[in-house]
Amino acid sequence: MYNQTTKSYTLGDASTSPYDWLVENMEPADCAGMTNGEIYAWIDQQISIAKDSDIQELKNDEDRVYPRFGYTTAQVFEDEESYITFKTEEINEDYAKEREDVFSWLKEWSSGDKE
Repeated sequence: MYNQTTKSYTLGDASTSPYDWLVENMEPADCAGMTNGEIYAWIDQQISIAKDSDIQELKNDEDRVYPRFGYTTAQVFEDEESYITFKTEEINEDYAKEREDVFSWLKEWSSGDKE
């Protein structure tokens, strides 16, 4: 999902503990015995689902007009293809950067240190 405050795509939400929704209906013991590889695989699955959803939402937006500005006036996208390519790269980069944060949060949560 896109966070307007940070101007980035993220698994977090706007709550005080942004990843809580990932473990809804779970207990720390449910993943306390998972290996790091299993945790990363689970996180990667969640990221993949979020990325697919964000990219699909982007492609379904029919209200865009072109040319379209990016984050600066120097960034001008003349057509939908160039805009979607740029945004898809941004989505991929943002989620890749967040992967370790989610891992650290989940490890702390599964240890019982998070309330």
